Amino acid sequence: MANNTSTKAQSGETAKPPVFKLRDGVLNIAGWERTTKDGMTFYNVTFERRYNNDGKWSSTQSLGEDDLLTMAELLRQAYQEIKHLRSPLREAD
Repeated sequence: MANNTSTKAQSGETAKPPVFKLRDGVLNIAGWERTTKDGMTFYNVTFERRYNNDGKWSSTQSLGEDDLLTMAELLRQAYQEIKHLRSPLREAD
């Protein structure tokens, strides 16, 4: 039997929630803030498309051709969110 316990779970570290979420219909993006051992902060994004299969909702990272422009717009918005999070003026908020 495989052990699926992550290193974070073993160390007692709790997972941080995303710093932002964006949604348009069935398309979703989450933005994640991470800090390196050296204290540098960086951001990653994950995306998904939700779909209903016989009454059960699931998700995939595969996009159809009709999803591309909508996802491109969500990614543009994610870029703007990250720029705002990195902004030195944000500390004045």
